[in-house]
Amino acid sequence: MENLSLIESFSEFKDEKFIDRVTLMSILEEVFRNTLKRKYGDDDNFDIIINPDKGDLEIWRNRIVVEDGAVEDENQEISITEARKIEPDFEVGEDVSEEVKLVDLGRRTVLSLRQNLVSRVHEHDNGIIYKQFIDLIGEIYTAEVHHIRHNVVILLDDDGNELIMPKDRQIPSDFYRKGDSVRGVIESVELKGNKPSIIFSRTSPKFLEKLFEQDIPEVFDGLISVKKVVRIPGQKAKVAVDSYDDRIDPVGACVGMKGSRIHGIVRELGNENIDIINDPIPGTIYEGPLVVLIDRFSASASEIFAGAIQDYSRGIILGQKTYGKGSVQSLYPLDKYSRFTSKKGFGQLTLTVAKYYRVTGVGTQNKGVEPDILLPSFIDENLIGEETKENALPWDKIEPLIFSSNNPLRQSIQYIENSYNSRAKDNLPLDYLKEDIERSFTQRNNSIVSLNINTRNASREQILKDNKDRRAIRLDTLGYEEESFDDFRNQTILNEIYNMIIDYINYLNQNSLNDSQDLFVEASN
Repeated sequence: MENLSLIESFSEFKDEKFIDRVTLMSILEEVFRNTLKRKYGDDDNFDIIINPDKGDLEIWRNRIVVEDGAVEDENQEISITEARKIEPDFEVGEDVSEEVKLVDLGRRTVLSLRQNLVSRVHEHDNGIIYKQFIDLIGEIYTAEVHHIRHNVVILLDDDGNELIMPKDRQIPSDFYRKGDSVRGVIESVELKGNKPSIIFSRTSPKFLEKLFEQDIPEVFDGLISVKKVVRIPGQKAKVAVDSYDDRIDPVGACVGMKGSRIHGIVRELGNENIDIINDPIPGTIYEGPLVVLIDRFSASASEIFAGAIQDYSRGIILGQKTYGKGSVQSLYPLDKYSRFTSKKGFGQLTLTVAKYYRVTGVGTQNKGVEPDILLPSFIDENLIGEETKENALPWDKIEPLIFSSNNPLRQSIQYIENSYNSRAKDNLPLDYLKEDIERSFTQRNNSIVSLNINTRNASREQILKDNKDRRAIRLDTLGYEEESFDDFRNQTILNEIYNMIIDYINYLNQNSLNDSQDLFVEASN
């Protein structure tokens, strides 16, 4: 009866945990093999036979028969005398299979085995739950209030899975009692230890979007798409919608006759005022923050892109003025026009056939695109760029087009630039970088070279010494490791870019609803 407790375990795991037979047998074998490995040092010579349906368990150890006194590994070998106690006709060199009883493992080992078995099954269950809810992120889910605490509400679904709704994921006007059915969205799932933590939210913009999809047939069918949702939970919300069918009014379809369609959603959200508007920029694929990096080597198509983003105020341009190649060329292979043939060919003729102009009417030829915020660079504009070419086409402009841009972005650029300038006042890495750039330009512009070899060598040695001294001071001041110091220039610029991107995102988050405050219309109850 030594395996009675394990029989009960098998039954519990199979009938209550709903683990399939193959998975259960795999877990059981893994647990038993780990136990055998700890006790005997190796499990390769063990056969484990398990019947989880009935709780049957057999463990057999296989060993090779050796002469008496020749046993070197008791787990792998057995003496001839001990082998013949099992079967009297065993001979040296034969394999012996001996059943290992659970009682032989010891009571503590059996108890530890059962605990490990329970732990592995729970770990398996948690993994299944994690995978299940990962696929449900952003989807509407219904659960029942199980426990109410000061800063969190604990919910249980129909399968007994625990969901957590923190205070900041609750609509302020919500009031919960044990047993209440609550709708929300699965916001995130994390594994804390071996247990999944499922965050349930009623304040997420995704919840409002999914309510539209659930309650409005045209949204569910894909005839109307919800482009953007912003919320102050429990107070007001703005929803931008667009229709793929010109015959459908997206705003009217979402509101319904006398507000019949929107009323249910308003009540679900605690009488949250919902303003439904047409998508201001139909067909927009990405509406989030955008930063474009440029330098003096950005030319042609990259300039066109940067200029368009800047003109429409769709993103922020960081870096250095671009190359200034605003002309268009066509290539004409001369071989096709010749009556003669040549192994080397006759080359090609490149003709400038057009110039590119921005929607503002200005060209990029010779002047390039100026960044919104200028960053320090080692690239000398006096040496690189279209304007350095002797026969480059001049800059000009034409009549601008009528277009609209995102004017509030101008304010965010000023905010980001002010933050950057503020950080630059007390930024040693940036000061060192600017110093290096200035020294580089000075040395490059030095047109006086001594013809005396000794003077030249002395000058070179002095430069090397100055560089070494500066490096030593900076290593000590900035705390860099010697092997990582060579990356400090690039890292300094990247750090500033990262900081500006963070400033940009923070600015947008702070003003996402404020900029359109007056556009909110109170929905009728």
